Amino acid sequence: MIKRRTFIQAGSLMAIPFLLPEKLLTAKPLEINFETNQIQKDQTWNLLGKVTYGPSKKDILKVKKNGFQTYIKEQLNAPQEDSPEILKRIQDTQLDIKYDYNGYNVDEWRPITYLDKDLKFCRKEFEKVKEKGWHEWIRPGMEVVSANWIRSVYSPWQLKEMMVEFWHNHFNVTVNGDMAMGSCMPTYDRDVIRKHAFGNFRQFLEDVAKSPAMLYYLNNKSSQASPANENYARELFELHTLGSEHYMNSLYDRWRDVPGALEGKPAGYIDEDVYEASRAFTGWTVADGSFIWRGGGREEFPDTGEFFYYDAWHDNYQKRILGYEIKSNMPAMHDGRKVLDLVAFHPGTAKNICRKFLLRFMGDDYPASLLSKAQTVWLQNINAPDQIKITLQTIFESPEFLNYKGQKVKRPYEFVVSVARATEAEFTPTMMLQWQIMGMGYKPFMWPAPTGHPDKDSYWMGPGAMLTRWRTISSILYWKDMGVFKFRFAEQTPGGLSYQGIADYWSEKLTGIRLQEKYRSKIATMLADNAAPDSIPAINETQMEQKLIWLAQFLLSTPEFQTR
Repeated sequence: MIKRRTFIQAGSLMAIPFLLPEKLLTAKPLEINFETNQIQKDQTWNLLGKVTYGPSKKDILKVKKNGFQTYIKEQLNAPQEDSPEILKRIQDTQLDIKYDYNGYNVDEWRPITYLDKDLKFCRKEFEKVKEKGWHEWIRPGMEVVSANWIRSVYSPWQLKEMMVEFWHNHFNVTVNGDMAMGSCMPTYDRDVIRKHAFGNFRQFLEDVAKSPAMLYYLNNKSSQASPANENYARELFELHTLGSEHYMNSLYDRWRDVPGALEGKPAGYIDEDVYEASRAFTGWTVADGSFIWRGGGREEFPDTGEFFYYDAWHDNYQKRILGYEIKSNMPAMHDGRKVLDLVAFHPGTAKNICRKFLLRFMGDDYPASLLSKAQTVWLQNINAPDQIKITLQTIFESPEFLNYKGQKVKRPYEFVVSVARATEAEFTPTMMLQWQIMGMGYKPFMWPAPTGHPDKDSYWMGPGAMLTRWRTISSILYWKDMGVFKFRFAEQTPGGLSYQGIADYWSEKLTGIRLQEKYRSKIATMLADNAAPDSIPAINETQMEQKLIWLAQFLLSTPEFQTR
């Protein structure tokens, strides 16, 4: 569990000067009683904070009326398609592109056009622009990132959007992996990640393995017999399925020595399993129009940009993986599919994936009993078409989850999205936003390592990361003239409230709690300036908006908002 006192100690002393208005700069630093605030926080707010990018008024009313379980069941049955409102927002979005490259000088705003296109279309477009450089190569990927910003802020299917982000992180690829990577991103997001977000993991795994995005990123595209490229196979074991916890090469050098291997149930994997698995995936490549000379003749691949199995590259000899023997000369793609069966159905994969669910939706100190329960359900539903959904439902219905009091630091992406949701800002993604969040250490579709972004609090709580986070609040609040966020604080504030009432209203709206009395008084006094804290403001809307920006600047930097 994150220690709330640790959170504030990590950077508050450095951050406050960048965040607070002049009056607060001269004030004595606040001492927040975190334990008291935790108890006061509304349970509906707590639960919604864990399964959404921030509770909306509509969601809170739904849960209070129908109960959290009804809400979760609805969320787990989200439609595949975007709502008309989301579609319109995406269609209305213009994303900037600006670069100078090799004689091309571009500075323009373009509509989002790639999202509903297939690989063949995206590949043709890539061929048209590839000589123009990196900004054009990654453009389809940046359009997907922008659309996902919009979905995360506005979609009523918040849990689905959180799972889409989760799986993108789990099966991480980067647009910088190959110049053709960007052209693969619309279909990777739509036809692989979104399609299977609540589905069956084994089916999911095969679509990932066959996706050109992963084939490019982990070099399986060029893998052929003698020697096979092992990059994909290694990450398949270490990250996508069993996890590094089940890597046993430091203990065992021969497959037969791994506990359970002779019975076909090895407790873990060793390097030999990786090497053999890499042979199984030889010939899994991309139809990119390339050609090879073979048997004195030229053979050309199709040029569709889609998955392509090229049998001449496949290693047809016998293999042994996780104690299972694959015979020679099996039918096309049999060997790779068998490896996917072996790793998807292994109990170690159940543990690794379920643990990541708990880390994401609870915190670093998730209860061990719930991990065990989720693993059991995962394995019992190993062939169910909705295996992932059933496992998540088990977690969200459990007493361990419903009574969990721990908090988790919002990663930069969810932090920025939650600002837009909590403030009801009009939000439009731009490339500047992409660069800003990268400055906070979060790199959607550009995280270089196959691990994906870390999901431990400690990674996001270093002094540098916290300082950047607090500075970003200022940037967000003053971006109003740059088109990303448009705030209407004064318009949202109910009329007739005193300065004290205004402080209460915005505290509860943004953090789910009312500030303790001593802080309420100080903030109300500062808002009132020379007036009485319990007086009704007699200032114009522009002056009120500026005061409310100051207030939001403070509230958005508190641990209550920065955690979920």
